Amino acid sequence: MNITDQFRNDASIACVVRRPQGLDSINVTHGVTGEDVTTLSANVVTSLICNIDYEHIKVRAPYSSEDRRIVIADDGKLILRSADSSDAGVYHCIATNYLDADVLSFRVTVLDIKVYSGKTVEMRCKAEGRPVPVVSWILANRTQVMGQDNGRGRVTVTPEGTLVIRQVSVYDRGRYKCVASNAAGVDSVTMRLQVVAAPPNILEEKRQLLRANTGQGVWMPCTAQGDPQPTSHWVLFGGTVVRPPKTDSKVSVFPNGTLHMKNLDVSDSGKYECIATSSTGSERRVVTLSVKKIETAPQIVETSDWRTELEYGGNLHLNCSSTGNPKPITFFLPSVFPIKQQEEMIDHKLS
Repeated sequence: MNITDQFRNDASIACVVRRPQGLDSINVTHGVTGEDVTTLSANVVTSLICNIDYEHIKVRAPYSSEDRRIVIADDGKLILRSADSSDAGVYHCIATNYLDADVLSFRVTVLDIKVYSGKTVEMRCKAEGRPVPVVSWILANRTQVMGQDNGRGRVTVTPEGTLVIRQVSVYDRGRYKCVASNAAGVDSVTMRLQVVAAPPNILEEKRQLLRANTGQGVWMPCTAQGDPQPTSHWVLFGGTVVRPPKTDSKVSVFPNGTLHMKNLDVSDSGKYECIATSSTGSERRVVTLSVKKIETAPQIVETSDWRTELEYGGNLHLNCSSTGNPKPITFFLPSVFPIKQQEEMIDHKLS
């Protein structure tokens, strides 16, 4: 049957009756006159044996387990390190004195280890003992990995007993058992791994301010990762949607998601948005482009020789390339005009 003691500890009790060990004494009584009856009476000695099985073990504060995984402080705080599924359940905090007792209950749920597909997961399993125990792992696919198998594969075990799985996939989900053993015995703990699809993740900063001058070009990378692999596109300033691959004289988008803009103008200033989407969600990256107009005086950078000889009836080619912002107007004046007249002609062309 089930019982609850004065400290609110739940337990089950089972009792058995032991066979009599013997008789203390025998009394003989003769019958009443006229009756041929003799009565024998005896005291029988026996015992009732009961076993009590507590469902919750009461630990008095302060307390610390040998490995200090479980600690109860003087102020009543319970500290439980490296929790596993066996630690789940109801915990009762009991305060007692000679007057009465008070109880506060807590329900503890140990969640599964959850990791996104494509990431790295580490499952710790610290074991102590003398001699030093050997740690091994039984994987979800029933294969066993020993503690010494700390090579460079996708699944490794560190010298401390931690199981490391790189590039986790949905095929890695399931139960994993850590087994520690030495000459004195064996201990184990079981963990459950959940692998969920990874939502899109853009590696570059989600908001960026990019400055440039007119005439320059800029690169805006947008590297998206996830499981399944997301697709990305750009929404240009003005609302135009551009998907890779695309190349023209002004805007290019490459398969890796990078946006390239050439020969910038002040009118290109604005917000440019990269959107990565998959069946598991979406993520955005916004680049604010600020294009500044830089004005520079005209400068001739490439010319022909100062003195050019030309045969009668031949063709004349004179190079005169210039730079400047705004782009300068280039024209030639023959030297047959007086200098004053040349200046008037220049003013007329510029007006």
